[in-house]
Amino acid sequence: MMSGAGAAARFALLLAVALVLQVSVMAQVTPLGVLVDLPAVLAVGAGIHGGSERGALAGFAAGLVSDLLVQTPFGMATMVLTLVGYAGGALSGQVASSGRTLRALIAGALAVVAVLTFVMMAWLLDLSYVTERGLGRIAAVNGVATALLNPLSERAVRWALLIRRSLPGRSLPGRSLPGRAGARFGAGSPAGSARP
Repeated sequence: MMSGAGAAARFALLLAVALVLQVSVMAQVTPLGVLVDLPAVLAVGAGIHGGSERGALAGFAAGLVSDLLVQTPFGMATMVLTLVGYAGGALSGQVASSGRTLRALIAGALAVVAVLTFVMMAWLLDLSYVTERGLGRIAAVNGVATALLNPLSERAVRWALLIRRSLPGRSLPGRSLPGRAGARFGAGSPAGSARP
């Protein structure tokens, strides 16, 4: 589960903001005529930073919101974003602690996978109005937009899911670092004095 009711409420608020931005701002800002999917950006970020379970739950919630916006069979976006959130979580062990650029590239790749999976499902359901569009352009724009929005979505998802940012060589407050007895998060000197 998402670390309690506080995290669920914060993610619901974040999803509501994303929904308002999707309908108002993103409907007007269409790079190369493509609508960027903000709920997918959040699902990918939740998976990368929250793990498989949180990613799947966040993807499910984001998918339900997306299903309210699109005119495809209800549940298609939910299924796709649940799978993409879970996939982001499956990669989270290797990706979450890596550099910002690599995380952005992985997030962009997962957005491309989301578009391709959505179109594949539409093709299986014989929804030609979804599959007749410029698939490569849609996938590329969503991938690049997700990669560019990744630093912002990282902060928003960490805030919403109550995830503390782990810094290399430091631990959580109140916990000692391995190999440095008594040192705490924010220690300014080898003696372990607190930072002002």
